[in-house]
Amino acid sequence: MNDTLRFGLVGAGYFGRHYVRLLQDMPGAALRAIADRSRETIEKRAPELPASIARAAEAEDIFSNPEIDCVVIATPAQSHAGLAVRALEAGKHILVEKPMAMNLQEAEAMRRATEKSGKTLMVGHQYLYNDHIRHLKKKFDEGMLGAVQYVFAEHFSFGPVRPGIGCFAEMAVHELAIIDYLFSPGDIADVTGSIVDFFGTGRDDFASASIRFANGLVAVVAVSWFAPEKVRRMTIAGAQGMAVFDDRREEKLKFFLHPYPVRDAISHAHADGESASRFMEYAEGEIVMPAIDAREPLRNQLKHFISCVRKGAEPISGITHGLRVTRMMEVISRAIA
Repeated sequence: MNDTLRFGLVGAGYFGRHYVRLLQDMPGAALRAIADRSRETIEKRAPELPASIARAAEAEDIFSNPEIDCVVIATPAQSHAGLAVRALEAGKHILVEKPMAMNLQEAEAMRRATEKSGKTLMVGHQYLYNDHIRHLKKKFDEGMLGAVQYVFAEHFSFGPVRPGIGCFAEMAVHELAIIDYLFSPGDIADVTGSIVDFFGTGRDDFASASIRFANGLVAVVAVSWFAPEKVRRMTIAGAQGMAVFDDRREEKLKFFLHPYPVRDAISHAHADGESASRFMEYAEGEIVMPAIDAREPLRNQLKHFISCVRKGAEPISGITHGLRVTRMMEVISRAIA
């Protein structure tokens, strides 16, 4: 394998443009070709690309190029699985954007192709490479919050509305990927929820789901791409305290290290005619905002992908993780439809 991995990018539009930028400034990587069926998109990217980077309309031009080691797929969601399988069959390592597949059947086909090829497949669940989420993972694993009881996740934006996919599949995949990464909650035991389809298109524009996992964790996830403000926030509560990750705030991560009051203390307070509310006051030092040297998550993700390709290791968001998240998505989507 060459010292520098040679990349092809399929899909250079709304999200693919970030890979155009990063792959030209990423140690161990070189962008060699891009493919997009939109001539307008190719022309739009042209000022960002040196003449040495090949342009094509079809993904097959990249898959068949023996000079390409790795392929990033950043096309519309419905095409992800098919493109990934063809690229794996062509002997390429794959980084495919989320959602990796539209259903579990497609995801299983990707698993089989990955195993047969012996190549690396990574799913672009970029929040697993967010340094604040990584810090959360470290603190949870250390037991900082005790046994986590519930997660409440909100993900709202004013567009973009995607054709051929609902907002739950487009947006909630992030929250479910984070939950899987942080807590390894196991199978889903129960789901209730609802969707809003504004014009009967068969595409959900708002979705909410209350999920109980096999390990007892309860998660509520609410998403919409028709909301007046952009919100991406996750609240986590454990026996020893709480945490809030708010990606829209300057202080993105806060810990509230106040344990849930023990039952006897509340009972004694009521018996003495006192209010239990005094137990729910923060003491000095209980609100902690860690100083985190956060780097761009997508850059972290690419760095991890390059490392895994070189080592022959499965990424954190590899096919095994991707299958778990796809399975969650399918179970929940069927329950709330």
